[in-house]
Amino acid sequence: MYRMNVPVEEKNKVLRINPFFSILDSAQCSELVTNFQAYHFDLGETIFMENSPCAGFHFIQQGSVKLYKSSPHGREIVMRILTTGAVFNEVAVLDGGVNPVSALAQEASHVWILEREIFLMCLEMQPDLTQKILQDLCLNLRSVTTLVGELSFYQIICRLARFLVKLPPEQLSGTGSHRFTQEKIATYLGTVREVVARSLRELERSGAIKVSRTGIQVIDAEILNVWAQMPSKRGSDDKLD
Repeated sequence: MYRMNVPVEEKNKVLRINPFFSILDSAQCSELVTNFQAYHFDLGETIFMENSPCAGFHFIQQGSVKLYKSSPHGREIVMRILTTGAVFNEVAVLDGGVNPVSALAQEASHVWILEREIFLMCLEMQPDLTQKILQDLCLNLRSVTTLVGELSFYQIICRLARFLVKLPPEQLSGTGSHRFTQEKIATYLGTVREVVARSLRELERSGAIKVSRTGIQVIDAEILNVWAQMPSKRGSDDKLD
């Protein structure tokens, strides 16, 4: 990580075209840009850790950031993947507590940070910005409740099928940095690679997919969708977790 020297003119331009800040007029944007600090994070670099003090309101000027939670044994579950233009860490900024999740750069990223006290002052003066924050928090809450439902009501193999259905083919195969490996899929499903591997073999035996060294290929989308709609049967299914 290193601090970037971004000209005020460029900061103004970035904020003016961002959906979150575009509601502000030129004078309001100018007031904000002087307080934003810009940082560069390399691929795989930690931006902040869960339960650490909040550094402020974060905004992705360029790049991609993974928000995740970790268990005491090192297992991870991905909460959200954010890209250029997204904002994050609103909860810690608003309640004054520690960071509820960890954040890691998925690629080389430019992240701007605004201190908590300054951001709270902006909210007091700008009701429209407060409204945007509330909308963003509502979207986050919907995302979390969806995740809770997935973890509670679907066994691993069904959650895996639901996950695969949503992914474009290029993220299932190939050698690019955005390809979803079994390890990466496991972090999204809140499990371990071995469980994902067993579930992939079961999906392959059913004729839904084909697994090879180069990735995963959907062979029969209809079969995969059947798996994706199967709720968990409490008991025998739990041992897959």
